[in-house]
Amino acid sequence: MEWAAVATLLRALECRDAVTYAHSLRVADLSTRAARVLGCGQLSSEEVLLAGLLHDIGKLALPDKVLQKVGKLSKSERSEIARHPVISANILSPLPRFDHVRAIILQHHERFDGTGYPDGRRGDEILIESRVMTIADSFDALCDERPYRSPLTREEALGWIESEVGRQFCPIAFQAMEVVLAEMDQPLNGPPLVADGPWSPYYRVAGVPPNESK
Repeated sequence: MEWAAVATLLRALECRDAVTYAHSLRVADLSTRAARVLGCGQLSSEEVLLAGLLHDIGKLALPDKVLQKVGKLSKSERSEIARHPVISANILSPLPRFDHVRAIILQHHERFDGTGYPDGRRGDEILIESRVMTIADSFDALCDERPYRSPLTREEALGWIESEVGRQFCPIAFQAMEVVLAEMDQPLNGPPLVADGPWSPYYRVAGVPPNESK
């Protein structure tokens, strides 16, 4: 069953890299909220949430010397990290109902101006769900502490992302994320936020299907 597979993959990620695991929960939450702002329906919102939870699952296949490195990555190490969207999509290939989830994940490091990876897609060639997730992923990373830098404040992170709108980031997706962040009154670092109703990442991590979450 798909939910059992999702929960198993997330537990494996948590055991391997707790930082990436917590980041994935936060990205899932932010992305799902933004998808709702954009008017995505229930099925699309669920796919966004799943893609957020699993977008970095491909890092399970990366060597510890890269995944656990303290400090900035070398060029070759960055190339190694850049493989993870493809690996993530491949890990999910046995789950036929996850085809769109896989596509969202595969494109979450594409850039609006076409300079991203793995395929160099640009603009509307990138799924809107992926464009939203790109912002959520970057925003959470900027707000999280790294060994080589201090975390940015929410305002600083949002300001930097705004400066990259039209280059890295989609204007429509950015506007949706602005709405989401304006509605939130909790810090993004720390425990993942609990979204309302059955969309909460906590329910998904537990492997509880939507109709059993209340």
